[in-house]
Amino acid sequence: MERRRDLTVRVARTLEEVEELRPAWVAMQWHPNTDIDFYKMIVQIRSNVIRPHVMVVFQEDQPIAILVCRLETIRLDCRFGYKTLYQPEVKSLTILHGGLLGSDTPEIASVLIDGLFRELKKGEIDRVHLALMDRSTHFFKMFRKYPHWWNRHAIVHTAPHYVTELPTSPQELLSRFGRKHRHNIRNEQRRLEKQVGSLVLKLYREVDEVEELCLTVEQVACKTYQRGLGVGFSNDKERRYIINHGAQNGSLRGFVAIANGQPLAFLLATIYNGVAHLNVTGYDPELSRYSPGTILFLDAFGALCWESVKKVDWGLGHADYKKPFSTMHWEESSGYLFSTSLKGLRLNLVRTLINGADLAVKRLFQNLQFLRTIKKRWRQKRLPSVESKRIPIDSEKYEV
Repeated sequence: MERRRDLTVRVARTLEEVEELRPAWVAMQWHPNTDIDFYKMIVQIRSNVIRPHVMVVFQEDQPIAILVCRLETIRLDCRFGYKTLYQPEVKSLTILHGGLLGSDTPEIASVLIDGLFRELKKGEIDRVHLALMDRSTHFFKMFRKYPHWWNRHAIVHTAPHYVTELPTSPQELLSRFGRKHRHNIRNEQRRLEKQVGSLVLKLYREVDEVEELCLTVEQVACKTYQRGLGVGFSNDKERRYIINHGAQNGSLRGFVAIANGQPLAFLLATIYNGVAHLNVTGYDPELSRYSPGTILFLDAFGALCWESVKKVDWGLGHADYKKPFSTMHWEESSGYLFSTSLKGLRLNLVRTLINGADLAVKRLFQNLQFLRTIKKRWRQKRLPSVESKRIPIDSEKYEV
């Protein structure tokens, strides 16, 4: 493709240089993950972040597109199922989810990817990681076909991204389900309340409620299989920074289902440009037969309807509970480019072999309709022990 000579790329590598981009950045930002203030906060509090890396495309000295990245040191997980087989430390230039701001054209995508290759050639980084991005964007298409095959990771992770368009009232939301489904939901709630008592939905959104929210949610999160996998909610330093940040700017919505003073399920969301972005959810696994998550979603979404929130964004990845609620979705994929150094080639080869075997086995079991059963049994094994439920508040274990 012929390069447009009027397009140039500049890179902000310090927080001071990032701040200089504020007027253009604020005009283009659309996702809470790449809000400029949130981005700066994460760069400052995560110990594994080396520095900012924000690429700006200019046309005749006017910024028209921004690619939001971070240079960071991470452990590159190579997993077979839930088992980590290889976990080397690498320097990663990570393109954040929601990180493509402004215009998206083939010409802009081309100059941005040229800039990424220049970074790879410098030898400072081992790989470029593109977090899940809409497959229909010009940037993603160019990312997958433009680089040389020996730089590109062959296996692409693809997942649907679900969104629920909210009606104007909770009654209208419930009416979207079939008659039998509505009956089952009401019946499950009656059975749950018979078991634990009347349910109350508590909403947390203020700064002075952050402490109580974190401690309350931790009572549920410590029991979940996500805790056993080292993901989901942790009452650590970073999570508290994030929640407090949302409370300060008014975007925090923390919903907790409570019965007889005991929390049963939780949902944490960020309101951004009229959209509720779900961050983390969980429920007491001992109550799973009553579908407490579904009951919480309906109550929380009903509350959001009264706030005139237009949509609910379910966040990254596929989960069976998302699909029944969703009204639209699109496909997203991630991608990797590795350096041409011996380390980069080795990382690409090993990751390809492990991920390829994992994908082949998953497809086999999926075709045999065993995959869901296997996942359920594995997650049950990962339920945390009593000892692992005790997570120190000042834990430095961050989700990267």
